[in-house]
Amino acid sequence: MTAGARERQAAGRFGVFRLWWIRVNVVPSACYVSPLLQATRSAVPMAVKPLSGGRPAPFRAPCGVQNASGLWSRGLRSLLRAFAWGGALVLAVCVGSAQAGFYTVEVPVDNRQDTERERAVEAGLERVLGRMVGVYDGLEDHPAAALLEEAERYLEGFRYVRVDDQLAVELRYEGPLIRRALGEREVPVWDSYRAPILLWVATEIDGDRQMVNPAVTGPEQDLLERLQRGAEERALPLIFPLLDLTDRRRVGFLDVWGGFEESLEEGSARYGRGGVIAVGLRQAASGAWHGRWSILAGEQSRQFHVGPGPLEAVVEEGLNTAGRLLTERYAAIPGEHDGQQLELVLTGVDGVDHYLGALRHLESVRGVERVDVRRVDGDQLVISLIVERNPERVAEDLDESERLWVEPLPAADVAGGGGQITRTYRWRP
Repeated sequence: MTAGARERQAAGRFGVFRLWWIRVNVVPSACYVSPLLQATRSAVPMAVKPLSGGRPAPFRAPCGVQNASGLWSRGLRSLLRAFAWGGALVLAVCVGSAQAGFYTVEVPVDNRQDTERERAVEAGLERVLGRMVGVYDGLEDHPAAALLEEAERYLEGFRYVRVDDQLAVELRYEGPLIRRALGEREVPVWDSYRAPILLWVATEIDGDRQMVNPAVTGPEQDLLERLQRGAEERALPLIFPLLDLTDRRRVGFLDVWGGFEESLEEGSARYGRGGVIAVGLRQAASGAWHGRWSILAGEQSRQFHVGPGPLEAVVEEGLNTAGRLLTERYAAIPGEHDGQQLELVLTGVDGVDHYLGALRHLESVRGVERVDVRRVDGDQLVISLIVERNPERVAEDLDESERLWVEPLPAADVAGGGGQITRTYRWRP
C-alpha cells in the first residue's frame, strides 16, 4: 500500500485531526537507529535459506489501557489505536533495520564455490557471536563456540558483493535462533538494541593537546576513523559530544587522560543515560602510541592502559576491552527474564503529548519488551513494564533517566501487585 493510500485509509478511520496527529507526532520520533547499524544496501536479491518454524508472530499493539478516567482520557483509546496502527508500524521497520545490520556481516572470499562459502559462513557467525558476547578476537574455548559446529543452521540468507573491489559474501543470520541457542547454553548476551555510547577523545601529537570531534582534520582524522571503524565492527553505536562551550567547561584533555570520573559524568549527563567511553591517545617521540581508556556504565566504571605500540594495535586492543566490559555490564541470558514485570506509577502526565512522550521513553529503555498502561487517574498512570532483562537492571536505568524524577512510593498499593519491584516517578517532559 502506498503512503497516500495509507493516509486516505487513516483519514477514513481516525478523521483529519488524528491523521495530522499521526504525521506530526508519531512518525518523526518513533525510533532512534544508530547510523552504524542503519546503512542499507542496493536492491540486489539475497539468496534466502528456507526458514524453520511456524507462522510469523501476530501483531501486538505496543501498549494497552485497561481503565481510564479524567477530562482528557475519554479520547485516549482512539488515539492509542491510531498510535498502534501508525507508530508501531514505523517502530517495527526501524527496529528491524537495526537488527538486520547487527546480524549481517561481509566476509571476503576467493571464489563462489560452496566450500569457500561454507568457510565464510563459519567465520561470519563467529563475528556475529563475538558482537553478542563481547569476544572479538576468536571464540576458542568460549561456550558460544559450540554454535560454529552447525553454522549453516543459523544462516538466513546470503549474496555476493564487491567490497573495495574484492569479492565478498554478505551473510545474514537468524538472530532469534542464535539467541535461543545461546540461552539454552546459559550464555549472557548483549542484544542488538543498544543505547548510543558517548565517546570522548583527547589526543597529544607533537606536544599539541586537543579534544577531538568528527569535524577534525589532519592526523587526528585518521585516528578517529580507526575508532569509528573498529566500533562499527563490534556493533558499538557511538555518538560524539558537541564540544561546545558547555562541554569544554566540564571536560578537558586532563579529565580524559586522567580518567576523572566526576568530570566525565557531569559532562556526559546532557547526552542521555547510555555508556561512556573516554580515551586519551598520546604519541611518544619514538612514534609509539599510548592509550588511557575509561569506561562508565551506570554505577560501574573501569580504567585501563594500552601500549606502547602502533596506533592500530592500541585502538584494537582498547576497543576489544571496552566492548567486553560494556557487554559484561549490559548482557543477560536470553529468555531468563522474559515475561517478568516491573510495576511503576508515573505522575505529572498532563495531557496526550505528555502521555505519548512518556510511553515512547519507557519503550526505549533497554530490556523493556512492552509497556502496559493499567490505569489512568488524572495525571497519574499505573504501568506494568514487561521486561526481557533483569528487572533490577531495568529499574537502575529508569532511576538514571533525566526524564524521570524518583519520588517516594505511594502510601496505598496502587499498582495491584504482579511485578518484582515497584517504583514511582514524576514525568519531566
